[in-house]
Amino acid sequence: MIGADGHNDHMVTRDSPPQADWGALAWSPDGRSIVYATDRTGNGDLYVIGADGRGKVQLTNTPDIDIDPSWAR
Repeated sequence: MIGADGHNDHMVTRDSPPQADWGALAWSPDGRSIVYATDRTGNGDLYVIGADGRGKVQLTNTPDIDIDPSWAR
């Protein structure tokens, strides 16, 4: 993450997004969390993490490749 002014950059997670042509993350409507796709498990799963880097939770754990996360209200 990085501030709008280009300062205060910091890493939220060490997970890497999959190499693909689709969206890898989405901000929550309230801006407090990020849902993202990662290939850290080898098959592409979705995680959610706080914008401060805390509270990471794995959302999917299937043999399918889970991609293009989004939020619904």
